[in-house]
Amino acid sequence: MYVKLFYFMRLFQQLAPLVRMIVDVTASIKYFFVVFVVAVFAIANSFLILQMNFKNDDETFIKNPVDAVIYAYLLALGEFDTNFGGDDMWLQWVFFLISSFILLIVLLNLIIAIMGSAYAKLEEIQDQALAHEQLSMILDNSFLVNRAEMF
Repeated sequence: MYVKLFYFMRLFQQLAPLVRMIVDVTASIKYFFVVFVVAVFAIANSFLILQMNFKNDDETFIKNPVDAVIYAYLLALGEFDTNFGGDDMWLQWVFFLISSFILLIVLLNLIIAIMGSAYAKLEEIQDQALAHEQLSMILDNSFLVNRAEMF
């Protein structure tokens, strides 16, 4: 139902470019999303392997692979839960710093650049994009008009 609302928002001159931008940005970040998921799983695997070296299960903050993926994803969002412990605590901090640099600084700035590029492309052709959206709406609903009667 709400997807249909976005569909009809394309009729309005102020909203059509925004709807188009959402579609274009979503299409342009698909390859970024693949890189992001691979990075999250790689970092989750690193922390999971480090946690397997603990002799005492009470010291671990990652108990299974799902916890590792959740921890890596939250690290990408900026949550810094650093309950590190054990003999190789310094190695955990090194992985944490490298992971936060890759996920937070590099990848999030990359997605901002991709979104900015998609927005700039849409701003260049805003009038054409508006006409395209309105014409596609007409084409989508052309079955409602009996052309045989009109012509």
